[in-house]
Amino acid sequence: MIRFLELWKTAGLQNRLEDALSYLVQGLSHWGVIRRILVLQWENALGYVEPLIDYSPDKNDVSLRRKECDSATLAELKLLYGGRPMIAVKNIMHLPIRFVEQFSLKIDENAALWLSWLKHRKQPFSETLLLVDFLPRFRQEKTAEQKRESPELNAALFDEYILECASVLGIVLERETAFRRLSQLRETAEAEKEAILTRFGRRDLSSETIIGADQGLRRVLERVNLIAATHSPVLLFGESGSGKALIARTIHHRSSFAPYPFLRVNCGAIPRELMDSQLFGMQPPGAFLRTNNGTIFLDDVHKLTVSAQMRLLQILENGVLKPIGMNEQIPAQTIPIEIRVIAATDHDLRLYVSESQFSEELWYKLAAFPIRLPSLRERLDDMPDLAKHFAERAATRFGLPLATPSVRDVEFLKQYSWPGNIRELGAVIDRAALLGNGKTLDIATALGVPNRDSHRGNDPNGKRRIHDKNRWAAFQSVEPFESLEKRYLEYVISVTQGRIEGEHGAAELLEINPNTLRSRLKRLGINIRIFKNDNK
Repeated sequence: MIRFLELWKTAGLQNRLEDALSYLVQGLSHWGVIRRILVLQWENALGYVEPLIDYSPDKNDVSLRRKECDSATLAELKLLYGGRPMIAVKNIMHLPIRFVEQFSLKIDENAALWLSWLKHRKQPFSETLLLVDFLPRFRQEKTAEQKRESPELNAALFDEYILECASVLGIVLERETAFRRLSQLRETAEAEKEAILTRFGRRDLSSETIIGADQGLRRVLERVNLIAATHSPVLLFGESGSGKALIARTIHHRSSFAPYPFLRVNCGAIPRELMDSQLFGMQPPGAFLRTNNGTIFLDDVHKLTVSAQMRLLQILENGVLKPIGMNEQIPAQTIPIEIRVIAATDHDLRLYVSESQFSEELWYKLAAFPIRLPSLRERLDDMPDLAKHFAERAATRFGLPLATPSVRDVEFLKQYSWPGNIRELGAVIDRAALLGNGKTLDIATALGVPNRDSHRGNDPNGKRRIHDKNRWAAFQSVEPFESLEKRYLEYVISVTQGRIEGEHGAAELLEINPNTLRSRLKRLGINIRIFKNDNK
């Protein structure tokens, strides 16, 4: 029995049914001839049964194909069991005819079919069946060594062994199912990651391209290099869309905190009544506990509530966190925390302090090393590089040919006032790429100016800026960005008649990963079946 126990233990450590079965087969073969082993899983609601294993010593190349089944077949099998954990069938007529025909089952003289449902942790896999077609050696003589390793076969002992085989296979099936699910989640996550990177025109998540490092952002990056090596908090201030998040990530990646998490928190998006728990909570862990040893970027820091400001001040001053729910009177319940705090705002915090809306002590802590980001209007010399960068990103995101901005395009972009700064420039270039369909950048229409030449004709020196009033009036006729993207993808899918991958598929035409395309179609609510049906 020692050998059987070793085989049983080894089988239970496997991650695949096929691997576990090879060890169990070794044990069974000592007691007789294995003619076939089936592991069948029913998907009763979908109307099919799927062979997970179809093993026989003389038939290695078995095609495991789903077969149709009706609920009556499964009901007949369960009725045959009558609540027993296992049965031995010696007459083929006792089994449902449909079941026998589907899997070409037969029973010869002295043989039998042992059937058992797979179990794990006393919970049955009620739709997964183990079937063993076995010819026992009742009358064969055994050597002394065989007798030591394999006791004489009797019904009770063999039944127990089959039940143990079902138990082991149940454990392995649960493990294999978990691994398969994790693999699917990993593939989905990779596809989503690739979709996000494509959306933002990036190759990895570790860093972003900084345009203007030698011109408009030179002084900013000089200060970044000074502060990155320290643990000091940083305050970034500048207009909305000026690139504060990019600079925050740059500080993180150039610091000793880089191997640890970077978490961006939009303070303005958190309901005031939930702010303390979401930032400083214990169960579930708040943002500070999740980012311990890393960098937390508090965007719109002026939106912090008074109590949140006090807790943040305690972290900056004492390096401890008193999570929400703990007794405020017991110092021992504080948690040491080491975290880099980068705050950002597009408001004047000094005004908030003067109006008693922001803690003066917290202001002094955060503003120990302030970094001001210039607006796009202050760094127009960076416009050629910025426009080219966003054009390349747009081509990658939308699967379009690269259309780079001309000198005339850049001059036209410089005339605009850019209230939304870098963020608005990126959106305008995206629209221009879609409107130009990869052949050119339609900057004028993207900015909401119907006729660029007529606009220039009234301004021969090319210095007049587009007025906000006219801009907003023109923007009313501009189609939303996602609508343009959806319309373009629907056109491509219609051309390929719903084909996503393979030769002449949409992914090949757009030169993007098929999983990335599927993710984007799902996000935009595009049903490819419609295009398949329309083209039949």
